[in-house]
Amino acid sequence: MPAHERKNACLLGHAEVSFDRTFRRQFSTLSFAQKFIHVSMHYTQLFRTLREKKGLSHEGLAKLASCHRNTVINVEGGRPVKFKTIAELMSVMGYGSDTTELKSMALLWLESISGVNLSSDQNAAEARQAISHYRATEQEAARMLADNVIAKHLTIDQIHALLFASGRPEIITILENIRSLVDSTKRVTENHAPLEMVGGR
Repeated sequence: MPAHERKNACLLGHAEVSFDRTFRRQFSTLSFAQKFIHVSMHYTQLFRTLREKKGLSHEGLAKLASCHRNTVINVEGGRPVKFKTIAELMSVMGYGSDTTELKSMALLWLESISGVNLSSDQNAAEARQAISHYRATEQEAARMLADNVIAKHLTIDQIHALLFASGRPEIITILENIRSLVDSTKRVTENHAPLEMVGGR
């Protein structure tokens, strides 16, 4: 190899080593969640890493979770699964809802199904702002509901019925249809009443 090529290779090698050391030093200071987000890890990769870290096979984890082996395989294969299933598997591996590992998994899973980069500071800030707005709207709605309940002097049974209906959109839809039907019938009756009176004369 010519001297200038050896020199360039040597410089390149030093640069690579310097970069690698800097990267490793910076990477080591990141939190568990930041490390996986930093390398854009998919939730399936993180799940497999955590399973192998516990020394569990697919069959071993399935036995602990009292589920079929295919459930574990489906998670790691990226097949559609509910996050509740993932959380239950994580829990039996020792990663509860308060652990950084489960929080990381939740973030990566949501990014995967939504296509939104939730680890972006801008996206996170926009989401928090929107949530704050909707929470304020819900609080205002709750206050208005409380005022109406008091003003209408509703009984306990009526309040229970209202709470029951509020949690079931299909019931609200039925009530709205009944109300629309009653209003339509009332308008028709009012429009035809004068004609009937004239016809009677």
